[in-house]
Amino acid sequence: MFEKLTSAATCSIGTFVLLTLLGGTAQADVDIYRGVDAKSNGNATLSPGQFSFNPTLSNFIQPQLAPVLKPCNYRFTVILDGEPDVGAHGPVAGLEGYTALFDNDPEGHWGIIQPEGVSADDAKAAVSAFAQQNRQNVVNGTQDNCR
Repeated sequence: MFEKLTSAATCSIGTFVLLTLLGGTAQADVDIYRGVDAKSNGNATLSPGQFSFNPTLSNFIQPQLAPVLKPCNYRFTVILDGEPDVGAHGPVAGLEGYTALFDNDPEGHWGIIQPEGVSADDAKAAVSAFAQQNRQNVVNGTQDNCR
C-alpha cells in the first residue's frame, strides 16, 4: 500500500514540476466535428467537396450546434495548451501544419486553418485524403449507420 501511495505522490509531483516548467498549463485534447453527407449505403462521403475552406473549414464542438445538420460527422482532434476558451488555438492531430481556432461565432464554432502557402483546393484535398485514411473518426449524425 505504501509503495502505491509513494508512486502516486511521485507521479503527481513530477506532473506538477513538468507543468510548472511548461508554464503551468496542461495539454488538452478537444474533439470538434464536421458534418458530412452520406451515401445510400450509409458510408460517410469524405470527398474533397465535403471539406471546403471559406476561409476556414467550419467545425463545431457539438454536431447539433451546426446550422446545417448532415447525416454523418467527421471528428477532428485539436491539441490545446489549457482550456478551450474563445481565442484558443492548437494543432489538429494528424494534419501537419493545420491549426484550429475557437472563435465561438456562431456558438460552438471552431475553424480549421490551412498551412500558409497551401491553397483552399489543396487543403480540402489533403483533409479529404486524411479523412479517408482515418475513417474510424466518422461518427453518427442523424443517420444511425454512418461509417
